[in-house]
Amino acid sequence: MSERTRKLLLVAAGGAIGWSLSRKALGPIFGYPREWRRFTHEHRDLLRLLRELSNLSDRALGRTHTIKTVADRTVFFLGCLCWADFGETIMLAANGMGIGATKLLRSLYEHAVTAQYISKHPDEAAAFERYAHVQEHKILHHARRMELKNLFTPEREANIDQAFEEVKAEYRQRPCPECGRPGQISWTQKDLLTMAKETGDGLEKLYLQCYVDPTVHAHATPLAFMSRLVTDSANTAFVPGPQRERAAHALLFAYAVTLLALRTQDAYFALDLDRELLAHAEQFSAAFQIEIARAADNSGQ
Repeated sequence: MSERTRKLLLVAAGGAIGWSLSRKALGPIFGYPREWRRFTHEHRDLLRLLRELSNLSDRALGRTHTIKTVADRTVFFLGCLCWADFGETIMLAANGMGIGATKLLRSLYEHAVTAQYISKHPDEAAAFERYAHVQEHKILHHARRMELKNLFTPEREANIDQAFEEVKAEYRQRPCPECGRPGQISWTQKDLLTMAKETGDGLEKLYLQCYVDPTVHAHATPLAFMSRLVTDSANTAFVPGPQRERAAHALLFAYAVTLLALRTQDAYFALDLDRELLAHAEQFSAAFQIEIARAADNSGQ
C-alpha cells in the first residue's frame, strides 16, 4: 500500500470516527457549530444579502390577500414552498451537508418551475390541484398492497376511490421526452424542462444543476455513492464529513432559483417589486462572482 493510499484511508476512517465520537461526547446536538462558523465567514458577502432577500420574501409571501382563483392559490402556495425549501437548503449547506442541500435543490426547482408555468397557464391550475386525488389513490393502492388495513377508515377509502374514479380520465401517461414511449402518469403531458423552456424566464438555464444532478443524489444510483469515494490504485474509501464545495454551490443555485420564484410572485400578483428584485439580482450577481473566484482559489490550493 502506497503512502498516499494509507493517508487516504486514514483520513476517511478518522473522519467517520471523529464525527461519530463527537456526537456521542456532546450529546443530542443538531448541527455543527464549527461548520456553521466557517460557512458564515467564507460566504459573508452572500449571506449579507439574505436579510434583504428575507424582507422581499415577506412582502411577496407574508401578506394577506383574497384568493380569487385556483391559479392564485396554486401560484401563491408553491411560492411559499419555495421559500421553505430555500430555508432548509441554507440549514444543510451552512452545516457542511452539501449533498443534502443539493437534494433539496430538486424540490425547490420543481416548485419554482411549476409556479412559474401555472402563472403563465392559469387554465391548467385545476388539473394540477385535482391531481391530488390521483396521488391519494396511489397511497391507498400501496397501503392495500402492504395489507395496512387500519391506515384508512372504510369511509375514507370509499371517498378516495370515488374521487379517483371521477378524475382519472383527465390524466394520461406522459410520454418520455427521449423515446416518446408512455411513462408515468402526471398532471401534465409536459416534462419539467419543457415547462421551464415555455416560460422562458431563466429557470430553464438551471435545469441541469438544480434538477438533473440533484436527482442523481436523491435516488439510489451508482453516481450517488461514487461521488463520495476516493480511490488510489486498488484502494477505495468512502469519505464522510462535510462537502463544503457542494454546500457553497447548493446555496448559490438555491439563491438564484428563489429570486426567480419571487419574481414569479411579483409578476403574477402585480406587487410592484420588480425594481427592487432587479437591484437585488444585480447585487447577487456580484456576490456570485466573488464566490466563484473564491472557489477557484480554494481548488487551486
